[in-house]
Amino acid sequence: MKPGARNILALAAAVLAFLWIAAGLRPPAPAAGEFDFAAFGRLPVLADGRVKNFDSLARESLLALQARKTVLSSEGDRIGAVEWLLTLIARPERADALPVFLVHHPDLLAMLGQAGESRHRFSFDDIRPHGAEIQRQAEMARELDREDRSVYQEALLKLDYSLALYWRLRHSLHFGEADQVGEVLDRHQRVLRPILRKMREQPTGSLPDADVAEVQQAVFLYSSFADLAQFFPIAYPHPEKPRGEWVSLGESLARALDDVDIPPHVTGYRNVIERFAAGDADGFNAHTRALSSWLRGHFPEATDRASRESLFNRLDLFWKCAALYLGAFLLLCAFWVAPRLPVDRAALALILTALAAHTIGLAFRMYIQERPPVTNLYASAVFVGWGAVILALLLEKIHRNTIGAAVAALWGFLTLVVAHNLGNDGDTAEVMRAVLNSNFWLATHVVIITIGYAAAFVAAGVGALAILGNLRRGGLGAARWRASSSMIYGIVCFGLLFSFAGTVLGGIWADQSWGRFWGWDPKENGALMIVLWLAIILHLRWGGMIGPRGMAVGAVFAGVIVSFAWFGVNMLGVGLHAYGFMDGAPFWLGLYMTSQLAIMGLAFWPGKSPP
Repeated sequence: MKPGARNILALAAAVLAFLWIAAGLRPPAPAAGEFDFAAFGRLPVLADGRVKNFDSLARESLLALQARKTVLSSEGDRIGAVEWLLTLIARPERADALPVFLVHHPDLLAMLGQAGESRHRFSFDDIRPHGAEIQRQAEMARELDREDRSVYQEALLKLDYSLALYWRLRHSLHFGEADQVGEVLDRHQRVLRPILRKMREQPTGSLPDADVAEVQQAVFLYSSFADLAQFFPIAYPHPEKPRGEWVSLGESLARALDDVDIPPHVTGYRNVIERFAAGDADGFNAHTRALSSWLRGHFPEATDRASRESLFNRLDLFWKCAALYLGAFLLLCAFWVAPRLPVDRAALALILTALAAHTIGLAFRMYIQERPPVTNLYASAVFVGWGAVILALLLEKIHRNTIGAAVAALWGFLTLVVAHNLGNDGDTAEVMRAVLNSNFWLATHVVIITIGYAAAFVAAGVGALAILGNLRRGGLGAARWRASSSMIYGIVCFGLLFSFAGTVLGGIWADQSWGRFWGWDPKENGALMIVLWLAIILHLRWGGMIGPRGMAVGAVFAGVIVSFAWFGVNMLGVGLHAYGFMDGAPFWLGLYMTSQLAIMGLAFWPGKSPP
């Protein structure tokens, strides 16, 4: 096919990909008589130590409970995250029947009376009768060190945490019924305010016992509200906090005991919840708009940030990027099988479009967290994928053999799938751990060493494709072996530079934080292993001890070492860097390592030696 046709296909692929990504720019408009959940989801709230929106709070809570962002009812209806959260608050009896608790362990299923069930998601009503036993066994498990707990006890503690999270969300604005918010506010205004004024005008000892009891009961009720709150929706102006000081409903009512007026948005939330509980969509939408307008007028920075985070959630950039990277890789595979297919440039167009969206997604996360791009394991997976795509595309620019493009698409897809699974525990933009709470070192040591990770993975990808390509009839060919070897050599040099610099910077950070440059911590040892192995590859090549096949095998093993240094040392549960463990990771890490070792073995397949 003529080059012009190839370019037209590439342009069409880029335009379609762009339109798909941009489809989330406009928020969905509810039909007449429907609840505007998107508008409520944009409202700001403080949770997990940062100002976010109700949409993020609902999504992250569901991920923590059941590892997905929507709820499938027993009738087959799919319920969105914001609708589920509102249902939990305003119609708890209905929410209690929705299956949102994920349970896999067979012994835990047996304890719940669900042995032999094929389903793994259960409702609060299913679990409620066993709550006391779960709490009793969880207390016993918490007394043990983590390494002494069984798999069953870990699963039990996860369920106990999920139940606590559910209960706190359910009762963040009331103890049981949606209209209780209104009853408390009405009683505060009608009964307590006159008593409070009387207390300021008369000595305490002259107050009737009934008035004193009324105040004491209010203090107990409001403090109980505050203790149960999972999120903090009420904001007060603060001279040192541009986004305001955020407190729970109970704390707001407790402040009003000092004769401070109850903020208007407390009443706003009361109206929204009551209208939702009553099934009044028009009233709900009107009160949501009024509440949003008031918050924007008094706390514009918090409201704007919450709105932008809602846009980020709606675009779902990283998942769309993963799909585009996968599509590009499949197109390149088709091109290799049938070179006459004019899809190579279309694949490159998809990769470039996905990279642009990937970059925008990274910028969004940096804006939300107000941090450099790498702050936790989830962010590192997103950033390593982004860096790997850029480095592989640079190789493609130099060599123009579709290998770089294929490696870019493959690592872009795989790292975003890893990030997706790492994000199933809840908030991926949570408040930083104290050991990482330094923007300078996050922007230097962490970013530089993860660029080294990305480079090593690119080298591993090129090596794996070279080994697998050599298995075809006729082998890879001398020219392609030389090209692959040259690509590996260049990227290994780059990766060694950044891995070494990042490791040294990490030692300097450790010296400032812990008073020692090096302590043979597992994470430090993993970084050193990367540096040493990349250096070994280069020295073996310079000494003429390995050729193209040896470079490919060494590069693939570099990916194994980096994967262990990145994730494996976290699973050891020891050392100052032992954080970020996730269930299921050992299996997938082991599967990746085994597959790479198998590819290394294929390099020595009889009759398939490189020229």
